[in-house]
Amino acid sequence: MGEWYFTETVIDTQAHREISVVHQEDLVMCFNRPSNVSIPHPTFDSARYLGKTEIDYVICDHWIITVGGRDMQIYDDTTTNYILRMDYDDPRRGHAVVFRFYEWDGHDQDPNLWIIPPNILPLCPPTKK
Repeated sequence: MGEWYFTETVIDTQAHREISVVHQEDLVMCFNRPSNVSIPHPTFDSARYLGKTEIDYVICDHWIITVGGRDMQIYDDTTTNYILRMDYDDPRRGHAVVFRFYEWDGHDQDPNLWIIPPNILPLCPPTKK
């Protein structure tokens, strides 16, 4: 109905689950469902360079790549070449998806990063479908 929602999704690729916390100003919903989705794996063979950008005070190169007929914008750190963000028009979800990357296999992550707050967790029962 044209309403805007904010969504934060944790995709656990090992457990094949995704938990999405969806919220508006006074509303919170949670979906805990199986996931066989993986993030797109771009190659830069057909990338077109668009220029410099900044993400969280980090200077990035800005690229655009067409994957499966859809445009994906990629932002990588000019110093390390690590991808910091990808914007992808995901037709399965019916909207654009932004992937943010905070580290690249640097070490084991603290499992507490992925805990849903206790006041929201009861809204997140696992679904089979």
